[in-house]
Amino acid sequence: MYKSVAGFLVGGLIAGTVALLYAPQSGEETRREIKENVLEAKQKASMAVEDARGRVNDAVVEVRGKAQHILESVSQEVQYKTSQLKEIGSTMIDEQGSSLEQGVEEAKEVLSS
Repeated sequence: MYKSVAGFLVGGLIAGTVALLYAPQSGEETRREIKENVLEAKQKASMAVEDARGRVNDAVVEVRGKAQHILESVSQEVQYKTSQLKEIGSTMIDEQGSSLEQGVEEAKEVLSS
């Protein structure tokens, strides 16, 4: 898009300059009109740059917001999965402890008989 805007501005400037050079007027008038055309093209280019800068800033803000949302979602998911793993681990430890206690009791019974 910016290349087409730049091409349009340069093309307009060249066309305006050529038209002025072939126009039946004094050199002073021609120079004045060329200067005006250059200033106008410069202003248009400046406005196009400012517009582009604003769009880029808007896009950066939007991307930052989306990235922040994704990071928060991932963080919540990691916390949830960590909690689940801790619970599973705790349950397994309890089960193994109970199984070990039962085995010890059985071993005591076998040894005492």
